[in-house]
Amino acid sequence: MSLIAISRGTKSGGVLLAEAVGSRMGAEILSKDRLVQEAGMEQLEADIWEQIKDRPVQQLDGTLRLSRRQYYANLRAKLLEYAAAEGMMVYHGNGSHLLLHDISCVLRVRLVAPIAVRVKLILDRLGGDEGEAIRYIHEKDEVRIKWTRFLYGLNNIDSPLSYDLIINLDRFTIELAADLVVKAVGMGCFRGGEERIVSLKNALTRARIEAALVNDARTEKLQLKVKVDGGRVTLVASDLTDPQLRDVTEIVQSVEGVYDVEPLPGV
Repeated sequence: MSLIAISRGTKSGGVLLAEAVGSRMGAEILSKDRLVQEAGMEQLEADIWEQIKDRPVQQLDGTLRLSRRQYYANLRAKLLEYAAAEGMMVYHGNGSHLLLHDISCVLRVRLVAPIAVRVKLILDRLGGDEGEAIRYIHEKDEVRIKWTRFLYGLNNIDSPLSYDLIINLDRFTIELAADLVVKAVGMGCFRGGEERIVSLKNALTRARIEAALVNDARTEKLQLKVKVDGGRVTLVASDLTDPQLRDVTEIVQSVEGVYDVEPLPGV
């Protein structure tokens, strides 16, 4: 099992790197846009952006918080389904590693490039004017930063401590960068042994449960902590009424892979 998350800015070569790494490894290549589409979150993403694009992220109302939870839960569940099924996967997008934050065997790669390199990538692929390319990069980067702040609650995802490997295309070609990534993911700490496979399956079950709960009108606003050990699920919550507890238990029991549900009072 080899899982790689490539995070990049606008036109920083992330797509090219993902394609090169995927080709070398025979791995599934998954983009953020494809993930959104397959998770059925395109309209919700558009609706959210329309509401937040001209306002501070701090001014979120309850409806937006719920939309954020729905969007995040469904994307994470879909991504973990791919990770568990494919064995080898390369996922690329801005802050891509954050959807896999609790999976220890993921190689977290950050790809950076000077503005001149990014402009050249645009002009080589799309043509156009250098000034327009620079404006496009800056505008798209601002969108990505705001979206990441909204979705993950982080002001800065560029901290070196968030990544295992940072590659600067100022001195590396895409081919050399791909060689580095393939070599790094083959190291012991990133290879998925039995323990890591079990951990990934537990994370997938938990993600499916969280998505199921937030997608159901009966439970979408409830705050629950979900613990998974194989097919055994423990739910930690406080102040649930008996009808709410019945609804939660019914929904969780319907999730694939769950065979036992134990509710515990919140602490």
